[in-house]
Amino acid sequence: MSDSGMTIYDRLGRAERPAWAIGAVDRLLDKVKSKGMWETIDFVIEIWAKKNPKEAKDFLAYRKQLTNSRKNDTGSSGTKTRSGATKASMRYLCEVPVEIQGFLDMFFLKEISKDKKAFWRKFAKRYPFFRVAKKI
Repeated sequence: MSDSGMTIYDRLGRAERPAWAIGAVDRLLDKVKSKGMWETIDFVIEIWAKKNPKEAKDFLAYRKQLTNSRKNDTGSSGTKTRSGATKASMRYLCEVPVEIQGFLDMFFLKEISKDKKAFWRKFAKRYPFFRVAKKI
């Protein structure tokens, strides 16, 4: 996908969106209609990474810090009670940028809501870039 720098203007001559963004939205809508959920998510992540290389690099560094901050490989916080017993803690399976999370909520909330645990496990396996837990 090339970024020619061309801009699309509205009928009043105001700059609207870069031409690449309009093309990406058209391709995205085609994928949502014709391809499966995972192929569409692949496309969105690819677009996000190509158009935000610095943000992707910064996100990777942040995600690595999160991974290193976990108490164990499953992403658990490993919280203990005063008596020393391990409290139930939530696993930190993956971290997703706001833009991608917004897309998931907009287009696939119904599918994700059917079985959130299964969705996020598959997401973490398919996209290790976003995985916080070392083991799934």
